[in-house]
Order: sequence, then C-alpha cells, then structure tokens
Amino acid sequence: MSSELARKFRFVSPGIFLREVDNSQLPRLPDAVGPTIIGRYNYGPAMRPFKVNSLAEFVEVYGNPIPGASSGDVWREGNKTGPTYAAYAAFAWLNSGVAPANIVRLLGDEHDQNDGTVLAQAGWTTTDPSSTGTARSPDAYGSAEATNLDQNGGAYGLWIIPSGSDLNNAKGTTLGTGSLAAIWYMRKGAVILRGKQVSHRLQSELTEVTGAAVMIHSEDSNYTFQAEILDTTAPHSKLYTTKFNFDRNSENYIRKVFNTDPILTNRSVVDSTTVTEGRGNYFLGETFESNLFNVLGASTDSYGMILPISSGSGMTDGSGSISVGYEDHLEGFKNPQTGWFFSQDLGTTPAHYAAERMTKLFKFHGLDGGEWLQNNIKISIADIRAPTSLANPYGTFTIQIRRASDSDNVPVILEQFTECDLNPASSNFVAAKVGDMFMEFDYNTNRLREYGQYRNQSSFVRIEMNPSVENGTADPELLPFGVFGPVRPTSWRVRSNDGDDDPARTTVVLRTDITPEAGVSARATLADTSRGGSFIALGSDTAGNVAAHFDPAGTTAIAFGEDPNSTRANGSGQAKATNSYTNATYRYTASYEFPKTLIRVSASAGNIGDPKDAYFGLQTGKSLTDITFDPGYPDYLRRLPTGFGQVDTINGPPADREYSWTFSLDDLRTVNFSAAASATFTFTDKTNEETTITLTDFEGTSITFEVDQAGDGLAVAGSGNTLLTGFANSAVGIATGLTNFVNASVLKITAVRDGAKVTLTQDSAGSRGNTQIVLSDTTNWLANTDPDVPSAFTGGTDTLEKTAHFASGSRRRVESLTALSASNGGYKVILDEGFDRFTSPLYGGFDGFDIYEAEPLRNSAISATDNQFSNYAFNTVKRAIDTVADPEFVETNLMVVPGVTNKNLTKLLLDTAEARADALAIIDIEDVYTPFTENTQSYKDRVGSVNTAITSLRNRDLDTSYGATYYPWVQIRDPNTSKLVWVPPSVAALGTFGSSEAKSELWFAPAGFTRGGLSDGAAGLPVVNITERVVRKDRDKLYTAKINPIAQFPAEGIVIFGQKTLQITPSALDRINVRRLLIFLKKEVSRFAATILFDQNVQATWTRFVNKVDPFLASVQTRLGLTDYKIVLDDTTTTADLIDRNILYAKIFLKPARAIEYIAIDFVITRTGASFDD
Repeated sequence: MSSELARKFRFVSPGIFLREVDNSQLPRLPDAVGPTIIGRYNYGPAMRPFKVNSLAEFVEVYGNPIPGASSGDVWREGNKTGPTYAAYAAFAWLNSGVAPANIVRLLGDEHDQNDGTVLAQAGWTTTDPSSTGTARSPDAYGSAEATNLDQNGGAYGLWIIPSGSDLNNAKGTTLGTGSLAAIWYMRKGAVILRGKQVSHRLQSELTEVTGAAVMIHSEDSNYTFQAEILDTTAPHSKLYTTKFNFDRNSENYIRKVFNTDPILTNRSVVDSTTVTEGRGNYFLGETFESNLFNVLGASTDSYGMILPISSGSGMTDGSGSISVGYEDHLEGFKNPQTGWFFSQDLGTTPAHYAAERMTKLFKFHGLDGGEWLQNNIKISIADIRAPTSLANPYGTFTIQIRRASDSDNVPVILEQFTECDLNPASSNFVAAKVGDMFMEFDYNTNRLREYGQYRNQSSFVRIEMNPSVENGTADPELLPFGVFGPVRPTSWRVRSNDGDDDPARTTVVLRTDITPEAGVSARATLADTSRGGSFIALGSDTAGNVAAHFDPAGTTAIAFGEDPNSTRANGSGQAKATNSYTNATYRYTASYEFPKTLIRVSASAGNIGDPKDAYFGLQTGKSLTDITFDPGYPDYLRRLPTGFGQVDTINGPPADREYSWTFSLDDLRTVNFSAAASATFTFTDKTNEETTITLTDFEGTSITFEVDQAGDGLAVAGSGNTLLTGFANSAVGIATGLTNFVNASVLKITAVRDGAKVTLTQDSAGSRGNTQIVLSDTTNWLANTDPDVPSAFTGGTDTLEKTAHFASGSRRRVESLTALSASNGGYKVILDEGFDRFTSPLYGGFDGFDIYEAEPLRNSAISATDNQFSNYAFNTVKRAIDTVADPEFVETNLMVVPGVTNKNLTKLLLDTAEARADALAIIDIEDVYTPFTENTQSYKDRVGSVNTAITSLRNRDLDTSYGATYYPWVQIRDPNTSKLVWVPPSVAALGTFGSSEAKSELWFAPAGFTRGGLSDGAAGLPVVNITERVVRKDRDKLYTAKINPIAQFPAEGIVIFGQKTLQITPSALDRINVRRLLIFLKKEVSRFAATILFDQNVQATWTRFVNKVDPFLASVQTRLGLTDYKIVLDDTTTTADLIDRNILYAKIFLKPARAIEYIAIDFVITRTGASFDD
C-alpha cells in the first residue's frame, strides 16, 4: 500500500494530500447497429461499406435520392433516368434517427476471370468487338463485322482547324494546328459533314460527303457546320440534317441539335417509335467548346472534317482487324487520379531543364471510383516555403482540396492540410497528414484487402509517394513545384497530296516525329468499309511508323499504315500507300491535337484582386477571363478508351501518349504590368528607315512586324508586306492580321500611328493578359522615355505592379525568373515574390456502368443462368454482398439491395444474412412490378399479380428465418422534388423497421396501424399509392406464402399488414419481431462474452459474466421483449472436460414476447333479465 500511495502522491514534506477519484463515470455504450443498404447513389464512397450516422451526413456524403425520369444532357449531367432505390431506402431509415446505416454504393465491375463475352465486361461500347457480333445491350445496334452503314458503328471525331491561306494559289500551305472538337458515338450508321470541300479543284456544294478525310469550310463564325446522320447504304438514308455550331447561346448549339442521351439508342428500354431524327442511332459525347475558343480562337472561317477514331494498340497484319476503338470503354470502375507533382530544378544550368527529368514527388488518387470526384474536386498546392535553417532542411507546403467549380477569386476549400513536408520522420510528413490507405477486392478470397501505411485523413483522396521520398533518400530541399496535366493521345499531322496524278489522296501521319522524307512503312490497322471509309488510328507499329491514306469518296476501303509495297482490295476499290513524300506536292499540311483543360497564363487574368492570390495550372472557367465554371469541364477529364494506357506512371505516360500540359513555377516570368484598363507602349522613329518590332504573348508565341515609314502601315515580316488591319496610317482597330500567329481577339491589341509615332495598346479584356513588347531593333526605334518602363515589359506608363506569366519552356530558354536567378537564389526567388500556388485536376475515373441503360443493373439484363463470370451486373451486386459477408468487418443487423429481384442474387443475400447469423435480409421478389427502366411495356403490362408472385416464390423453395419479403410496390412522393416515384416494397419495409424501433423497441412488430401505417409516415417517406390494392382474400394467400402484404384501407390508408419471415417451419422465429429480438440479444451477449475472453475459466469469471447478462435480459423483459428467461453457467454446462479444452459453455433460455396478429372476440347476446354471472 505504501508503494501504491507513493505513486499516487508526492510525499516530501509534511502536509495534507487530497485526491479526487471519480468512480461514477458511465461506461461507454456500444455504437448502435443499423442496416446495410446496397445499391446506386448519386455519388460518394463506392464498392465499400461506409457508415453514415445521420440523414444530414448521408445527404452530404451521398447526395439526395434521384427520382428518375429526368431528361436533358445525360452525357454531361449523368444518368438520372432510373430512380436510386437504395438512396430512398437509406433516406427512409435514417429519417427515424434510431441508428446509423452502412452504405455500399455500387459501380460497375467485372470479375477478373470473366468469360470474355460482352455482357461479362463492365462499361460500354458502341459495337461488339467480339467475332460473334452480339450487341452490347440486347436489341442494341452495332457489329464489328459490319459490311455497310446499316451495321456500322464507332466513334466519329470532328476535327477543326482555323482556315489558312488560299489553297488555290500555293502548294505547301501550313494551316497551323487544329483540334478535336466533338465526338459522336454511332450505334448504327455514320455522321458526315456537308458543305464546300477545301480543295483547289472542288469548291462547289457537294450532295454527299462521307466520313473520309474531306475538309469542309465552316459556314460562318462560331465554327458553324452542317452535318447529316446516315442510316443505310445504296442509297444512303439521311435520317437527320442540321446546322450546328459551338456557341452555347445559339439555337444551333451542337448540344441542342444532337441527341446527348445514350439511353435513347437502347431499344430494350426505349420504344423506337418515339425516337425521331435518327436519335436512336447515335449520341453526341464530348464537345470541347472552351478548347476551341481559347486555343484556336474565335474564327470567322475554319475547316472541319469528320473521321472515326481508333487506338493503334492491337494492330494486326493486313487483315484490317482492330482490337480497340475510341468507343471501347469495356472495363470496370476506376479511381480518378492526378498527374505526378514534381520538384523544382536545383541545378544552375537552366538551359538543361526538362520537367520530365525533375523528381516526381507524389500524386493523388480518389478514394473511390467513379467520375463524380474528378468532376467536382480539384487539388491545389499553396504556401510553398523553402527551408529556413540548416537544422531542418525540409520546406513546407499546403494541400487544398477545392471545389472544381470555384474560381481563384473565391476559392472554396473543402479540406486543407497545412505545414506539410517531405520528411518521412516528421509528424507533418505529407503522407501521414493526408493518408495513403486504399482497398482492393480480392476475387480469390471474395473480400476487400487494405493496403498502405498511413490512415486516411482526407475524405476524398489518398496520396501515392515516390519511394525515394518515402524512404528519405531524396534531396530534402525538394518541394512540389509543378504538376503534369492529364494524359492524352499524341498529336498527329495531315498532309494533302493534291497533285495532278492523285488529286484525291490525303495522307495522315500519326506521329509528330515522322518527317515527310522518312516515308512510311507500317502494318495495316484497318481496311474495311465498316468504319465509313476513313479512320484515324492512334498509335504505331513496333517500328514507330504510322500513316493513313484517305479516299474522300468514302467508297474505297482505306489501308492504314499499310506496307508501301502492297496492294489490297476491299469494297469497290484499292488503296496503296506512298513510300516517299515531297513537300512540293502537298497542297496543305496541318497538325491536330487532342483537347486539353485550360491553364492559367497570367496571374492578373480573370480580374483577380491580387495577382499573388492566383493559382497557376488548371483553370475550370469558360475562358481565361470568364471565370464562370465551364459545364463542359468533365469532358476533358474522361477516361480514355480501354487499352489506351492513359495512366501516368512514375516513368511517364505510355508510348504514343503525352501530357496535355505541364506546369512548373520554374517556367514563370515576373513582369510589371499596368493596373489601368489598358496598357500602352509608344515607339518613336529615330530615322526614316524600315525596322521591326516583336509582339510576344505569354505562351511564348511571337509575331514580328516590319514598319516602314512610307505611310503604308505595318506588315507581317516575310509575308509579302501584306498590311495588317488596324495598322494603317492613323487608323485604330483590332489587329486582326495577328490571327495567323496569335489570335487578335485574345490579345486585344489596337494600334494608332501618328507620323513617326506608333502606339500599341493592350486591352485588359484580352484573355492572354498583357502582351510583351520586345524591341527587335533598338537602333531605329526609341522606347517611351518614362524611366520606369523597361524596354521589354507588359504594360505602359501607368502605375506598375508585379505579376507573373507562365510560358512553357521559359526556364530552358533562360527567360523565367528562376532561370535568371539560377546563381542568386534560384527557385526561392519566385517564392519570395509570392507566386507559390498551383492547381491540378483529377482525371481518368470511370463508373463502369453501361451508359445505354436507364437502370445499369436492370434485372431483365441478367438471365436466370448468369453468374459473376458471365454478367458484369451480376458480378457487381455479388461483389458488394461478398464485401459485407464478414461480421467482423461490417457490423449490421439488416441487409437490403432494393430493386434487385434476380433469384440468384436475392438468394445470395439471404444466405449471407443466415451465415452471419446476425442480420435479417429484406428481399424484393420477381413478378410483383416491373419498373419502366426494364422494358418498353405499358404501365398496365408491367404490373404483376398476387398469384404470379406467390407461384414464383414457392418455386424457389426458400426456408430461412433470416429473410423477409413484401408485396406490392409502393408509390412515394420524393421529399425534395415532390415527384411521384414507384419504389420496391423493401424501401417502405426498411423505413418502417426504423420508425417502429423509434416509437417502441426493435422487437415490436413493424406492422399494423400503430407502427406500420405508411400513410401516416411509418416508412420515413410519404407513401401515396400501391401498384395493386390487396383485398382480404389475396392477403390471406400472400401471408400463407410468407409474403407480407401491404394493404390499403378506406380510413386507415396504406398499411404494412404482416411480419412473417421466410421460414417454413412454424416457430417463434417465423416472425420478424422475434428474429430481430434474437439478433439483438445474441449481438449484445456476445459483447459481454468478449470482455471475459482469455480470462481464467473459473467460477469467479462465470459469475462476472452472469452478473452482466442477467440485468441486461431483465431490462429487455421489462421493456416487453421477453416474458421470461434463465441463465445457466455452472459445472453442468462448463464441465471439467470443457475446461481442459479452454471452453466456457453457457445456456440462456428465452421466452420471447409474441406479437398479437389475430384478435378473436365473441360478442354474446343474452335474454332480457339474464345474469351476466351465468
């Protein structure tokens, strides 16, 4: 005792020592246990159980339920056609507030050993790549074995390039760089452009132009073209002709005039007679409006051509077969990710700089698969600080998880991790602060396996570290200084051979490193008419050589990259490659790129208050000056087709892929700029001779002007002295002549000439920021005499402030601030200036669902013989059930997959609940009601009947007390939109379980007028109707068959009128309230048992156990769950033999309280004067 007191008190000198001992603290109550609800949700954690504790938390994490039957731009806005039944079930349960719920959001996944058939694969495609030609969805279109347009399909891209010089006058014209503008996905037929062909021979209106490489003139500004949807061949059936453009405010906006709903192409669920204008043949996918107007500029004239797109991977011999098309998205769900964040250049030789050679530090992965995260979240690095002492050589930085739709002017930060560093021994190590744990499903053991070292602190992302950083072997001075943008296919070039001998031949070289003199020698990637004649194959053979020749007539099969010495015949003609090229024979050359997200060029763009608050890198606005969120932003982030290898590994992107952009603070130039509405710079002539000046935008693009003093204005150097509009003597206007190099509407430059003086003005409305003026010949021209204005600057004579501009490659050109300061502070200088933040997107996530389905997991697409190997929808649900099969991984007492009626899947759910022995499964059965997402039948034909439902269930021979089912479906009123929605009865049943428990106890029957009145709100959702009014006779049939009826009464309304389990043998456990009581009792007693596990198997321990269980059972008895009980734990149960085998064995005898289901009352009428005592 003395030693114990000495530990509790410090006795040194005499005194009175007092200590407070609180033995009144209540023990921590165990967490409440609730249901596991599996199904589709708006967004949120996917394919893993996630506990939500309240309705408010559910809405925050998973969003509100989707009532379905909505229209609009389904491709961009997501599939909101099918109701999310599971979300309604979760809403109903959590509305009671009695316990949390485990949510398992489903995304499409395929088994890693699936049988290879199309239905076994998750995702979607327009055609079936298998040799059988089976459609991806029943009754859908498409076949890889197509021989005409009626059987054709695939992805068709619209490629646009600003118009160049007059092609009639000069060969070898360079059109510049164009871009992919839109993609149509054809289930059948083809899409073509109609208009004037770009050629020195053909300028007349063509009656038909196929999908071959025929350039068509745009009709006016905003990239306006005319397109046709074709159905069949010989003759072509034109289903739809329309003019379209890329102006969001126009009635001809491309997304207004074309079908953007893939579901309309699925004849299994959409009546084809209701689909007009060829919308059942195709849908419009990605469109890249922002890329067009911000990269190519607002062109009044442009050239467009439509070509199918495919991957060069899987190229075969001359058979013309191809394994991967741009329409091929057959794969399971994928997590989005960022590019790698890389370090600053610590070297002192900027000319050797290359971002790819910098140390890759880390990247981020979305915690959960799917597209929602990348569409709604972006990641910023901010507050980068260099190390400040030798004692701590590591710098710090902040990671911000931001809302994608915010702007740098008003950033919305969802999560923030400050003072992060790259020291693995530090508590601020970035991996420790963010977390790096992730889960993968193991199909061998049918369970989730967890990996990683640091628990996730972020709700959205995890971090992946470079091993050298994680192991502490990287240079401690390294800091995140840049990031690689999304991976895209490499750019490609087109050369038109418009010579007299072959006026119709066009050659497309699909690698930027192939020169005309190199020629082409490659294997064929496609040569059949099924793709409409012409095709872009992205990739190369093993020698790195790819070319394609196009026949603009579209009737000849085109050999892509075919051996130049071969000749092959297909269709009605032949195609033969050309072995050598001469620039003189080219009518034009052009380059095309795949689109990219916007990135910030100027820190002052977008009217940001302080340029030092600007985040470089990703911008999600419509333009660099319009910070309104771009509704087309998700199209830039979509996962590339299967087999394209878009993942950015630590070794860089795969072959034939490239980063769409690369940003680094090492490529920032800091300059002074004018805070006024516009900036001017005046040049004064010193002589009367011709001289030059140069304008440079801050993407590094320059244009040089000749200035002669003869009064005929300014002219582009080397272009035959063609005058530039706006630069004539004393004229004022936009320099539209800049469009050849730097788009004038972007630069917003005006010019005034007054004798010997030329004044250039940069309007602040220009989206590139102010233009740098470089004096090419300081001998003949004087700069403004203001001493505060340098000769190379962005701005004018007003108050100058510091800003920064991003120019890719500026460090390598020794133009960036860190390059100019390489020997005097280096990377620290740009941080000291306050430019210390940049942003990256997440990209490449994929939902894994078949986008042609209103309900991606519809029951009618899963046959009775399907399994996890033959059907991806089956596998998706099965995987989710398997994930929660282990009671030590997920604690639950109810299980439900609302809306899934497949017999094998509902049987799996029942078996899982029984194997766990601690949960009741509520299943929906077949032949009750078929929702509109399953077929094209009328409502009347989709309503089942009592007899068919009973027969269907009896044929299954189910016998378990761990399951229950209900009849019929109910109609609810959506609590947010007030729309009426038909939902399966499991939704109402689960909500009633919750409200019944809230009103009384879980062992009270969740049925009847008191606790089962759906019209009175028992379901947690407003129930207003049922698919069938169940009369007394039918209720008797249903209850005999173990189906709990949902009845409707004139006065009481809609009521759950039964509470049977699926157990056949009569016993107390054939009632739901008793089964739930036993589940509860077993779970709680097991908690008590866990407290004595590994204790001594002696009487004292037995007594301790009994003393815990007895008051608990007495409490349940008091609350009307039990009528009596008895606990036996002595040497009659735990015998000496069991003790020797380390076993404690007890018996608990229970008498459950039964619910009143039948009330029998005799009304006895007696004679007058009779005594009631008789």
